[in-house]
Formats: sequence, structure tokens, C-alpha cells
Amino acid sequence: MTTSDNQNAEVAVRRTVESWAQAIRDKNVQALLKQYAPDFRSFDIAPPLQTQGAETRGKAMTQWFKNWSGTIDYEITQQVIVAGADAAYSSSLNHVAAKRADDGSAVEWWMRATIGLRKSGGEWLITHEHTSVPFYMDGSYRAAIDLKP
Repeated sequence: MTTSDNQNAEVAVRRTVESWAQAIRDKNVQALLKQYAPDFRSFDIAPPLQTQGAETRGKAMTQWFKNWSGTIDYEITQQVIVAGADAAYSSSLNHVAAKRADDGSAVEWWMRATIGLRKSGGEWLITHEHTSVPFYMDGSYRAAIDLKP
């Protein structure tokens, strides 16, 4: 793969990840599902330990979106993309801010995200997503949502 091919792949991967993030901001499940490969696998913050398949992910995100009123502020920062001819990954620290649907209170947190992608039919699709929030290892097991980069 030439340097130019590598740069083109990185740009295309960045577009896919940005489309994924925009779908989250808009709470648009259909747009989100377009970014996933059919055999998509997720290790998400919320239970269960893993989900498999884009449709399963769509159902989970539909439920999660109901927790928030309006759009979700979802910012990708410190993104690193490594792309080859047909496989790539993106890692980043992401900031999430939203208003709760039940009482309108504002919440925010930082999380880590790693996204694996595969080039299929000329387009980059997300095959793996791993998001996490650190937790305090002081015995409380409390999520460390107060951390900032």
C-alpha cells in the first residue's frame, strides 16, 4: 500500500467514524446501522458483556436514545487511525453530554472508544466497537465519569 493509498484509507475511515458519531448525535438508529457490518460485534459500556449483529445493536441504541431529550453532544478527541488495505482501527477519547429525558438534568462523561473496520465492497464498515469508562479500583467499583483528559 502506498503512502497515498494509506492516506486515502485514513480519510475514508475518518468519514465512516464521523458518520457513526453524527448518527449518535442525531439519535438516528437507521443512519447508525448503515455504518455497521452485518457481523458487527460490540463490547459496550452497558450490559451485556457483548452484543453481536447490527440489528441487536440497533435495538440497544434505540433503548439508550430514549434516555435523552434532544440531541446528544458527542465529540471525538485525540483520535488515532491506522488503516491498511482492507482493515483499520480508530481509537479516541470521546466526550458525551446530554440532557436526561426524565428530569432534564444535564450529564456528561468521557469514555474511551476503539472501533475496528473492514473494507467491504469499496466502503469501510464497522465490525467491532469497544467503549469503556474507567472505574475506581478502591473497592467501590464506581464508574470514574469525572475524569477528563
